[in-house]
Amino acid sequence: MRRSVNPSWKIRHECPQCGAPVVLDETDRILACSYCRVRLYLTCPGHPRYYLAPGESCSEDIQYVPYWRLKGMAFSLRTNHIFHKIIDSTAVALNVPSLPSTLGSRPQVFPLRFAASDSTGSFLEPGISSDGVSIEGATPIRHGSRVHRPGSSEWFIGQTISMIYFPVASRGGFLHDALFDRPLAGPADALSGCLPPHRGSRWTVGFVPTLCPNCGWDLEGEPDSLVLTCRNCGSAWECAGEQFKEVDFLTMPHTEDEDIFLPFWKIRAKLDGIKPVSGAVPFRLAGIPGFGYKAREEDVCRFIVPAFKIQPRHFLRLARSMTSRGLHPVPHRALPRSALYPVTLPRAQAVESLRVILASMAVPAPRTLGLLTEMAISPVHTRLLYCPFIVRGSECIQPDMQIGMSRHAMYWGRLI
Repeated sequence: MRRSVNPSWKIRHECPQCGAPVVLDETDRILACSYCRVRLYLTCPGHPRYYLAPGESCSEDIQYVPYWRLKGMAFSLRTNHIFHKIIDSTAVALNVPSLPSTLGSRPQVFPLRFAASDSTGSFLEPGISSDGVSIEGATPIRHGSRVHRPGSSEWFIGQTISMIYFPVASRGGFLHDALFDRPLAGPADALSGCLPPHRGSRWTVGFVPTLCPNCGWDLEGEPDSLVLTCRNCGSAWECAGEQFKEVDFLTMPHTEDEDIFLPFWKIRAKLDGIKPVSGAVPFRLAGIPGFGYKAREEDVCRFIVPAFKIQPRHFLRLARSMTSRGLHPVPHRALPRSALYPVTLPRAQAVESLRVILASMAVPAPRTLGLLTEMAISPVHTRLLYCPFIVRGSECIQPDMQIGMSRHAMYWGRLI
């Protein structure tokens, strides 16, 4: 299921092997050179850093202003109702009022480039962390359970965090936009108190050959996939640092009629902090596997979470349906011959989504919000699961469970 038209931001780079120009989508993780045919997996320590190149008419010394790029699914639980939306915004990372608050349409008009340790220009140190960024007047974004605070009912799941550097120049005593060549509402010394960051190894873009560590065969996968597969030895791999690590996976039993296999994370998690019997009633009534009726403080529950990004309401509906119905029959370990949909949601972010999934499945009760914010969720085991779907018109349908998914929603989900 390839993307025919992709409105994603574009990144220009050069092939590290032959030097040919390569244009990447913002969501791409594989650099594929059409000249020398090399395929390399991109690695960026920390968050990716890009910059917008100034216009050719700008001859002054350039300073690059940092902007945070935040993209993902935002959820909030209020009075037993879940509100959700897609976040896709930029925000200035300096406390300088004269700078534009966002980048607007600039990254859509001008291609991005990777900011590396040897990039020319003065790249300024961000003065605002990504955790303190406010989007469209809302409260600061909290990234999943990583910085979750007790009593909070807001979560940011499936987040993509990057930094984009915007070029400005000093001309005639004022700051100038070096892209559109027009003045900004600020004096030339507005950035005098900002310091350039230390650009070391964390600013280096790495490349890992997409070869199977087991047998040396070419690994397969869509450009935006986190998991690559080897058809020769039947293994699956994800990149960890500068090398590939094998992924434990299972495949649901299937026939030859299935058109595509969608990936899910099968998670066994321990929930700590739920009171015996009575405290778990809202979740037991929802039919979540693992919630028994024994008087114990800890329960290990089983969840099946989409391993791909999609609009929030479809994400919750699919997670609820797959989790409540379970796996019948028992899956086995073998790569199917049919197409594999790319894994775009990391397992860590799938674990972060469990609290939201619990909230969407629980029967509304006065104590539901309190239970969700007080409990601690600890993953016991995670495994990738490929589930067969049949393409029928504009939908993908799971024939055994009779679960449908809009192909249109899947297409737009790959841009989150």
